[in-house]
Amino acid sequence: MREKVWLRAWLVGTLVLFVTGSGMAASLTPYAYVELTKQTMEHKAQNLTELITQISNFTGDTATWVSTEAQLNSGFDAEYEALYTDYGVSAQEFLLFYSANEADVESYLDAYPDDRTRIADLEAQISSALDQFEQLKIDLLQLAPVLPEEIPPPGV
Repeated sequence: MREKVWLRAWLVGTLVLFVTGSGMAASLTPYAYVELTKQTMEHKAQNLTELITQISNFTGDTATWVSTEAQLNSGFDAEYEALYTDYGVSAQEFLLFYSANEADVESYLDAYPDDRTRIADLEAQISSALDQFEQLKIDLLQLAPVLPEEIPPPGV
C-alpha cells in the first residue's frame, strides 16, 4: 500500500511539473535516467536512515524537532540538486523524463534486469524506512496517523 502512495506522490509531482512546464533534457538517456534513479533512491534510503537515527536519539521538544528536520531536509535537497547537476538536468527534467520516455526506459530495464531488481530493492528499503520514520515522528509529535483513505485525491 505504501508503494502505491509513494508512486502516486511521484506521479503527482511529475504531473505538476509537466503542467507548470519544463524543457526536456536532451542529454538524459534511459541509461543515465536509470543510473540517476538508483543514485537518488540510494540517497533517499541513506537520508531516511539519518532521519531515523536523529529522531530516535532526539530529546528536545517538538518545535525543536521540526526545525532540526527542516535543516536536515535542506541538506538532503542540496544533495539531490548536486546529483541532478552532475547529470546536466534539473529535478523537473529528471521527473519528466520517464513519462516522456517510458517505453525506452522499460526496454532498458528489460535488457538489464539487475537494474530493475536494484530499483525494486531500494523502493522496498525506502518504503520500510519511511514507515519507521513516520511512526517515530507520530510518536514524537503525538499525532494521529493519517490513514490511506484519508489522503485526498490529487487536485483536491
